Amino acid sequence: MRSSFIVLAVLCLSCEAEEKTPSASSTPAVSAAPAPVEPAAPKEASKAEKEGLKADMKALPQVSSVDLYKEYQANEVTADQKHNGKVVLLGGPINSIDKSAFGSMILRLRGDTQLESVVATIEESEKAKVVALEKDQVVLLRCTITGMVLGSPTAKDCTILNVGEKAPSGAP
Repeated sequence: MRSSFIVLAVLCLSCEAEEKTPSASSTPAVSAAPAPVEPAAPKEASKAEKEGLKADMKALPQVSSVDLYKEYQANEVTADQKHNGKVVLLGGPINSIDKSAFGSMILRLRGDTQLESVVATIEESEKAKVVALEKDQVVLLRCTITGMVLGSPTAKDCTILNVGEKAPSGAP
């Protein structure tokens, strides 16, 4: 619900900007060559988004990718009972940045070691942020935990809330 509001607010703001932009004529000018396309930079969070983030930080349970991985390895049934279907703040260093067989963006966050990971499927709206990410950066995601698949805890509908510095490559 909140993401729909944010999208609508952004759309409304862009509409207002277009209305305020003076136009020489109603016919768009044709340029000789198309302008080069650069990747979109992540936009600065609005005041409402920052307040929403603060509220999420207080209200949502927080779990590290290492702890989530260890919990699922120790007892999948107990971990599912505690986490499955719940929205959490999930944080940890990035092991890899991938795409699924269906084209979805995936961040693999470090589990107990660099060889193990928590698989987080990222929302398509986060593409500009994902493009700027690098392996070993520490990220904070807002995700819904979906259980364990092929030995790895999984999460869906993830949005990137914060990106930090790179963690040492051997550190969990």
